Order: sequence, then structure tokens, then C-alpha cells
Amino acid sequence: MAGIAQALPEDMRLRIIFESWAPALKIQPILALFGDRAKAFKLEEINYNRRLPAPFKQLSLIGKTNIITKLVPVVEGDRARDIVLEIG
Repeated sequence: MAGIAQALPEDMRLRIIFESWAPALKIQPILALFGDRAKAFKLEEINYNRRLPAPFKQLSLIGKTNIITKLVPVVEGDRARDIVLEIG
């Protein structure tokens, strides 16, 4: 990320999507690389109950043609998996 932050022109807008497996995400050091230009969001699925066991989640997707997601701001220490950095 540091290399991207250094090479990114000031007038360019960019979204970086990545996956994090950290149990507690430390987003502030990543955002600091981009100064005040970056905001962090996580992709959150809203189409099934997360407390269901995995087989039931899979069954709930049968017959559905799409998965609904929304962008939610990341809070320091979140268990965020899919991260979207919006820079610009």
C-alpha cells in the first residue's frame, strides 16, 4: 500500500478492494499512508442471517440470482473481511 500511496498522483481517484483475514483490523495505519485522501469501507452482505450454520446459508442462496451488499464504514478493530479503500 505504501508504494501505491507514494506513486498515486494527487488528482487521481481510486478504489482499492482487498481481503483482510486479521481478527481485528488496524485500518488507521493504512489510511495514514494516503493522508486525508482515503476512507475505508467494508462490504457487508445483507441477504441472510449470519448466525445460521454454513449449510443453511448455502441453502438460502439457492434460487436467488444476486447477493445484496452494502458499503459500511470500517471502525478500528472491526472483523472486516472485504475492504474497499476510496481514495481521492
